[in-house]
Amino acid sequence: MDTRDDDVQKMHAMLASLNAGADVRNEIAEIRTKQDKACAKLASMRDRGRPAWPDLTVGGEIPGTLSRLSR
Repeated sequence: MDTRDDDVQKMHAMLASLNAGADVRNEIAEIRTKQDKACAKLASMRDRGRPAWPDLTVGGEIPGTLSRLSR
């Protein structure tokens, strides 16, 4: 294999790495957006008082979480 082929393979590896990094950054941005929405909802519920706690829903509910929160 000549050095040109090596260079091409290295560039492909670098591009693949950059694409993976972009995917991770996109996922992090989506998670931060969801986190911001959850924080806003929690703050809204906190402002409305204790009767609002049963309205809390968690995406992909964690068993037992809602019952512990509503006590």
